[in-house]
Amino acid sequence: MDTLDLDYTSMVDFSVQGSIFGTKVLDEISKIDNNESREILIKLSKAEVKISKLAAACKARDTEIIRLEKANTELKNLLKSTDIEEISLQLQHMQYLNKALEQKFQEAQIRIYNMDKAEKKEIKEAKFKIYELEKDKNYLEECVQNLKDQMAMMEYEKCYLQSRNENLEKRIKYMENEKESCGVMEMSPRKEFKERPGSVEYPQKSSLSSALRLLQEFPLARGQGN
Repeated sequence: MDTLDLDYTSMVDFSVQGSIFGTKVLDEISKIDNNESREILIKLSKAEVKISKLAAACKARDTEIIRLEKANTELKNLLKSTDIEEISLQLQHMQYLNKALEQKFQEAQIRIYNMDKAEKKEIKEAKFKIYELEKDKNYLEECVQNLKDQMAMMEYEKCYLQSRNENLEKRIKYMENEKESCGVMEMSPRKEFKERPGSVEYPQKSSLSSALRLLQEFPLARGQGN
């Protein structure tokens, strides 16, 4: 009874009602001694309140039972109208999709790991290629510098050879002029002169070798022919 009071007291209407005991019982009580009758009336009053609460709680419980029975009936009707096999198939399909998604997620993780590994490998190879290219660049720069040095040396040799050729050409011209002057002297009237020691008579038709011999006999003065 106490449990019912606790469960359904919020649903009970405790409005003031008449006594549930008849007038005959009350008359009998009034004949008893005043003190005793007062105690009995107090107990009856408390019992009446408890009985009223219990009745109201039972009424509320019956109402709740009716509501639950109605909800249960509606749920049964809903289950009857629902295709359990279709729901089962949908559940199996969802489970299959879930497994497929898990597999794709694992494959994606493996792919990401492999891509990260390949990327690290490519970065390492790229760094090594950059290092090799730097070495090649330094080697090529050294080769270019060596070529520049060689070209500078060749330019210097070219200038030197050009200067030497010019000097030789001037000397050859001078020798040819000397040769012509010697030919003119032979065609002029003979004059007696003393031969220079070590001098040699040259034929009229002399060649470049005779000019060289003449150059040996009559060396050029310093600075001449430049």
